[in-house]
Parts: sequence; C-alpha cells; structure tokens
Amino acid sequence: METRHLLAFTTVAQTGSFTKAAELLKCSQPTVTARIKTLEDVLGAPLFRRLRQGIQLTRAGAELLPLASDIIKLTDKALKVNSVDDEPKGNVVIGTTQSLTEYRLFPLVEYVHWRHPEIRLSLRSRDTPGNLAAVRDGTLDCAFFTDEVEHRDGLDVTVLCEEPLVLVTGPDHPLARRSTVTDADLRGATLIKAESGGAYHDRLVQLLDLTGAEHRSSVLALDSVDVAKRAAASGLGVALLPSVTVRSEIGEGRLHCLPWSFPFPVYTQLACRRGRAPNAALTALTTAATRVVSEQVAEHA
Repeated sequence: METRHLLAFTTVAQTGSFTKAAELLKCSQPTVTARIKTLEDVLGAPLFRRLRQGIQLTRAGAELLPLASDIIKLTDKALKVNSVDDEPKGNVVIGTTQSLTEYRLFPLVEYVHWRHPEIRLSLRSRDTPGNLAAVRDGTLDCAFFTDEVEHRDGLDVTVLCEEPLVLVTGPDHPLARRSTVTDADLRGATLIKAESGGAYHDRLVQLLDLTGAEHRSSVLALDSVDVAKRAAASGLGVALLPSVTVRSEIGEGRLHCLPWSFPFPVYTQLACRRGRAPNAALTALTTAATRVVSEQVAEHA
C-alpha cells in the first residue's frame, strides 16, 4: 500500500468520478483504476460500488477514507522535513518523447515530488537522436527513449522495461478484417506517425524498406499520440504505438490491434552522459525511475 494508491482512492472519493480523478492527478483513468484495485486486493474488500447514477463508497471505503487522508497529510509533512543534510537537491533537465511523458513519466514525477522535494524536474520533448546528442554535450542531464538495446557512444544507458509495440487501426479499416497482415499489406497502407521523437517509427520505415519511391506509403506525420489514435480509429491509416498508449482504446473497441508483430523487441531506457561528475539528484532520479517503471509494469501485468 503506497501513498499514490491512497491518493487515487481519496481523489476518486472526493470527485465521485474515476475520470475526474485521473484529470486531477494527471494520469490515465486505467492507472487510477489499477491503483484502486491494488488497494482493494490488499484490504480484501471493494472500496466503491458502481451504480447507474455514479459511484458510492462501500462500508470499507467509508472507513478507509479518513485514515487515508491522515496518512497522506502525515506523509507530506514527513517528506518536507529538511533535517537530512545529504537530501538530493537541484535541477534535472530531462529529454523525453510525448508518449513517454504522458504514459510512463508522470508517476515518476509524482514519486520524486513526494520523496525528493528539493529536486526540480524539467521535461523537454524532442526527437530521440536530438535528445541523446544533447545528453552527450551536457545540454540535457539525461534522456528517456524507446528503442532497441545497443551500444551508445558516450552514454551510460539503464534499461527500464520492455515496451511492446502494437500496430493499430480503426475497426472499419480494410486491414482490420484480415486474419493475417503482411509487410506488403503495410507498404500499401497509409502509415500514421504519432510522434517525431519515436525512433520505433523510423525502425518501421527501415523494416518495410519504404525509402524507395516504388514502395513509398503515404505517411500522416501528426506529431501527437492522441491525434494519431483518433486518426487511426477513424480509419485514416495504421499506427505503430507502444501498447501502453492504446490499452484503453483497444479494450473499448475503438482501436483494432492488427495481427502483425514488430520483429524485434524495443525497450524504454534512460541515458546519462558517461564520465559525468557525481550528481545526487540525477542518481536519485535514476533509482526512482527503475522502481517506478517496474511497479507501473507490474500493475498492468
């Protein structure tokens, strides 16, 4: 049982809505639902009743609410105690991509805020090669990215988790009715590029050998994960995206997962400049990232 689980519970109870709670906590609704489910599993009792007119606290939920509020307040006070001289502090400038910012990194920001209040994080979204170059020259302190695991000159890289990719489109797209989808099918389809920073899309282009004009698919470069999902759902084309970004839409039937698999695994990783001077704030961030991402993956296992 962690503070973030209790915070999700109290926010849902106060707003009367999982959707509103997700908006206030700046995370996805499935994340809020998963945190509530974790609490219910620990306590062995449901905390909410889902009624036609909304949600209602169960008896267990009503008993937990004041206790959870007290725990959150006490935790906040404890984390603001500055009696420890070696508390990490300072600015950490982070390079990232949109999908990672929205679907992986908010729990990390939340974690660092609660446990290391003297660390100030600044996230900057751009393309992965640009982020890694900026880490090498010291413009960025570190960068999160999703790609194959390989040697990166001048960088120390921490692998955080495998990031499964799925190829999705709308349920009415012609390929959605296929029992198999081939590379040739994809060469003739419109590809939706969700984010300029996603190295996995460039890998797809290389894989399908789309550099030659005779095989060139039309590409919608939208540079927005949410817009790309809407475009795919409407049948405009197919989009390769991390499965974490489309879990809700696939579950609700708004997106269809095509029977095609990316041929090699990609991983979400954290890169720092090799040989950098010791930095307690960056070390704390790296440690937190490893823990938070592993917990996040476990929640959805």
